[in-house]
Amino acid sequence: MNRRFKITALLFTTIAISAFAQDDKDSTKLWSRGGVVRLQFSQASLTNWAAGGESSIAGTSFLSLFANYAKGKVNWDNTVDLAYGLQKLGTGNWVKSDDKIDLSSKLGIKGKNAWFYSAQLSFKSQFAPGYKLPNDSVVIADFLSPAYVLASLGMDYKPNKDFSLLIAP
Repeated sequence: MNRRFKITALLFTTIAISAFAQDDKDSTKLWSRGGVVRLQFSQASLTNWAAGGESSIAGTSFLSLFANYAKGKVNWDNTVDLAYGLQKLGTGNWVKSDDKIDLSSKLGIKGKNAWFYSAQLSFKSQFAPGYKLPNDSVVIADFLSPAYVLASLGMDYKPNKDFSLLIAP
């Protein structure tokens, strides 16, 4: 490896960024919004290592956002989770280590106590092609292929703002 790559890799391995943002819930606001952004980098360099193993380098990004609405008997919870990661072991090729698109929207009408009559719609897919390893020329998945849409009706148990359990047959 050249020196510039080693210095760049060393800088990236020392960076781990995590951020959290959330609006304070005000009784006059109908929406609460927030999210988390995370970038992670790691590297392991093994030279003449008696115990064996391979050098590696990896990076992962993650974004999770939410926007929730509450007014009267209506609750509407929306989330977006996106993730993508790559890793390289030894002299091998870069391989996808994480790949996620996950969107969810749940609408609830207040029932009795902490129960809501709810409907949820969720969508799941991925960003980049997936390959059958070790032969990395055979594509087994691609952007929006596969893509899953799930619709469900059921009861949502929400005893507080931090917990929700949807029961949908």
